[in-house]
Amino acid sequence: MSEEEAKKAALQADGHLSVPEGRLLYKLAKKNKGKGPVIEIGSWKGRSTIWLAFGSREGQGKKVFAVDPHVSYEEMPEGNSFEEFNGNLKKAGVKDIVKPLVKTSEAAAKNFNEKVSLVFVDGWHDYKHAKQDFDLWFPKLEEHGIIAFHDTMLVNGPKKVVKENLFNSKHFRNIGFVDSISFAEKVKQNTFSERVKNKQVLLMKGLFTIASKLNIALGMPDPIKKAGKKAIKLMQ
Repeated sequence: MSEEEAKKAALQADGHLSVPEGRLLYKLAKKNKGKGPVIEIGSWKGRSTIWLAFGSREGQGKKVFAVDPHVSYEEMPEGNSFEEFNGNLKKAGVKDIVKPLVKTSEAAAKNFNEKVSLVFVDGWHDYKHAKQDFDLWFPKLEEHGIIAFHDTMLVNGPKKVVKENLFNSKHFRNIGFVDSISFAEKVKQNTFSERVKNKQVLLMKGLFTIASKLNIALGMPDPIKKAGKKAIKLMQ
């Protein structure tokens, strides 16, 4: 199953994940060499789940646990989304590799006792819940595992969580961002040079955030464009 097949399948499901973000999730899941499964917090109708599932199948075939209560809340007031989610997985042909956990992140973490290799967080976006997701799943993430958060550019909750707990932490290296996703590799202790590099990426992320807020993404000054391309190349 190719990346283009993953794109075609994923775009049949509603969602707010961009194609570059989907490609990133596909690559992270495909290159995942860890021992544990993949965890997704917030699946909605399955677009990101499908990208992760295709990538995981192309890699080591790790199970993707898709955690979502599938109930209405302020940002998604459409009612229970599980039936459509399940239908989209079936249509994409990935039901065999995805294990839905129809519960909150907190409830899922309580009884999840194995280490995980990749965590993608796209749950409730207020600071309280985004921080809770980090606190719940960071201890379960194995050494050299990857954690990624969606909507970390313009949404204050996830943005603050990744700044405090990824960019300013001694436990992450190889931090990067693609569109609104920020991601990093967990380590026991990063080096001084890795911490400096994390700060540089944070600065670059700040420049892109400013550009987004000013709605000048298509007309950024050349130095920012060049720096952005270089940063994304390093991340991938």
